[in-house]
Amino acid sequence: MRETLKIKLKNLTQQPGCYLMKDKNGKIIYVGKAKDLKSRVNSYFTGAHNYKTTKMVANIHDFDTIVTKTEKESLILELNLIKQHQPRYNILFMDDKVYPYIKITDEVYPRLTISRNRKKDKNAKVFGPYPDSSAARNMIRLLGRLYPTRKCSHLNKEFCLYYHMGQCLGMCGQVVDPKEYAKVIDDVEKILKGDTRALIVKNEKLQAQYIEEMKFEQAANIQEILNALHHISNKQEVQVNDTKLNVDVFNYYVHNGYSAIVIVEVRSGKVLNTKKFLTPLYEEPDTALVHYMNQYYQVHPLSKEIIVPNILDENLYTKEVYDRLFVPQRGTKVRFIEMSKNNAKHYLEEQFNLINTLPEKIEAATMQLDELLKSSISTIEMFDISHISGSNNVAGMISFKEGLPDKNEYRLFRLEDHLSDFDSMKEVIYRRYFRLLKDGLQMPDLIIVDGGEAQITAAHNILKSLNLNIKLIGLKKDEHHNTSAIVTSDHEQLEIDKSSELFFFLSRMQDEVHRYAINYHKKLRSKSQTRSILDDIPGVGAARKAELLSTFKNIENIKKASLEELCKVVPLKIAENIKQVLVE
Repeated sequence: MRETLKIKLKNLTQQPGCYLMKDKNGKIIYVGKAKDLKSRVNSYFTGAHNYKTTKMVANIHDFDTIVTKTEKESLILELNLIKQHQPRYNILFMDDKVYPYIKITDEVYPRLTISRNRKKDKNAKVFGPYPDSSAARNMIRLLGRLYPTRKCSHLNKEFCLYYHMGQCLGMCGQVVDPKEYAKVIDDVEKILKGDTRALIVKNEKLQAQYIEEMKFEQAANIQEILNALHHISNKQEVQVNDTKLNVDVFNYYVHNGYSAIVIVEVRSGKVLNTKKFLTPLYEEPDTALVHYMNQYYQVHPLSKEIIVPNILDENLYTKEVYDRLFVPQRGTKVRFIEMSKNNAKHYLEEQFNLINTLPEKIEAATMQLDELLKSSISTIEMFDISHISGSNNVAGMISFKEGLPDKNEYRLFRLEDHLSDFDSMKEVIYRRYFRLLKDGLQMPDLIIVDGGEAQITAAHNILKSLNLNIKLIGLKKDEHHNTSAIVTSDHEQLEIDKSSELFFFLSRMQDEVHRYAINYHKKLRSKSQTRSILDDIPGVGAARKAELLSTFKNIENIKKASLEELCKVVPLKIAENIKQVLVE
């Protein structure tokens, strides 16, 4: 398997969506859906498969993904993509890819049936598709319990069991007003379209009542109904009923000085394609999107409408583009915007992971760093400070060797609170390298501080006081808060090409050290927020604190408890300490 493919598989999202397998010519040969993209796509490359699947996998050279919010959306998107691209192996596997629909028949007393042919019986109303016939049958069974719909295919002259169970109006044995029955079918149709709010509220109240009356079996039955109703009501954003809707949806996601731009193509109300583009940012992200759109429509046909997250000055756009712009405020088109943003985020993360993991890219990055600093760099240590208004002040340090993270050498530092970033950097640099000196351990070839000239000065002064001659640099950010240059200990600025492997490598290190430091900060902050007065009482540790709160429920009840009551949980001396601290 190609190295690029291995890395893409490793970094796949676990969200639902569709995957598009491609051959060596970039042609789509198979489209599939998944509840978990990472698990499903990886399954093709592990274990044994039948002949057809094995043959298909042998032809996979690359793949693309489109992320959706729900499995329901991925099913609809899969059908649209198969119809659009007619992939070779989907045609071969077509025997198990005809999804079922629920049909309301065109009769005086309509029935709910399962159909795999939308075009047959043109006057019938069709809803779906559903993942399999079992899901469709369960839906019909649920609706049959909720509403007294006709179940029998032929009307007999005697009442059936469903009538006696209250699940049918009994049109077999008596005259039922078709207009009254039509009201029942109208309610069923609303639910199949996703209009379930009133029914969900009603069942939630009924479930709460059953729980209060301790009728747990009935409550569990209601939960099954609620689960089904929530599934029906899930809004999907990959297809709408407006068959005249032809739009292009543009959005972007920005990280570390790069912008991922995604175009979602909607034709006849269906999402049929996505296009993705990664570019370094040299201007505001909104402006970069405008420039990309203007260039895009120089070589692509204009759609009837162009949906964007916002509109800038009219003079920035070509007239043809500006006249078609639309910013949605609610409804389906807003969900198209959300979908494009989500896919842009995943695409940017995928590309960064790919560039930062390929061996040839890592080698190129380390060579570029050596050349820029005119030195041979093997081991790098990088520092970041994290705090909120000086509280829970911490530092994280990560270590890279030969371009790869060495997590055994990662370190965390709890710093004194309310220090400036300058003094915090001095403290962590001193503690780290005094310890290495004291223990006679190997020094790194390069120290990177995630900051500008002030942090560089702080680190340089400490290293000088320890008589250490270690190469030191900082990372300077531009006005958009993106890394733009390396700053040396002499405050010389060395520009970094944003398209270079070195830029991606340093961005990866910044993300890693920031994640490492901030996670430690959050952990300490969480601990400080859950502290109570019990933590300051001698003899009360975590276990006794938990036991006291379990017994008395809260601090106020502990305060009111008698010495005798406290002694049932803790020793007399500790009970006296509790009374002294809480009462006095």
